[in-house]
Order: sequence, then structure tokens, then C-alpha cells
Amino acid sequence: MHLKHQTKMKTMKRIKHNDLTHYFLRPHSELPRVYLDSCEKFFRELKNLKLARLTAANVQEAKAASSKRQAASGPAISDNMTRQAASSKHQAPRKRHN
Repeated sequence: MHLKHQTKMKTMKRIKHNDLTHYFLRPHSELPRVYLDSCEKFFRELKNLKLARLTAANVQEAKAASSKRQAASGPAISDNMTRQAASSKHQAPRKRHN
């Protein structure tokens, strides 16, 4: 009985929580539940961080595109309106066909 206990102790050595090697190389059934929970928490946080960065990048990109569209369309609209107003002043009145 004492020999079995020593064998178990040799296979169950302490795993550092910041070391992901065991998570990928060993069957999860052999790993302590606390270690698995810690790894899964890390992966969730990593995923959330990535999503937050992507969201922030998308917001910045949308703002930049919006400001470019506004800057590009602003003068063009006023120039168009000015041209239409100027051309309507110089046009002869149209005759109506009844």
C-alpha cells in the first residue's frame, strides 16, 4: 500500500498555473481541476481582450471613415448648391405647353 502511495505522489507533481504546457500535452483527466479552471479562465480573458481590441479598432475605423465622408461631401454639396443657384438665375423662364 505504501508503494502505491509513493507512485501516485511521483506522477502528481505540482503544476505552475502560469505554465500552459500541461494543458496542451497531457490528458485533462490527469490534470487537477484547479489548474484546468485557471487555464480556462486565462483563455476566456484572452478572448475577451481580443474582442475588446477588435471592437475598439472597429469603432475607431468607423469614426475615421465617417469623418472622411463628411469632409469629402461637405464642400461638394455646397459647391453643387452654389452652381445650381447661379445657373437658375441665368436661365430664361421655360414656356409651358398646355
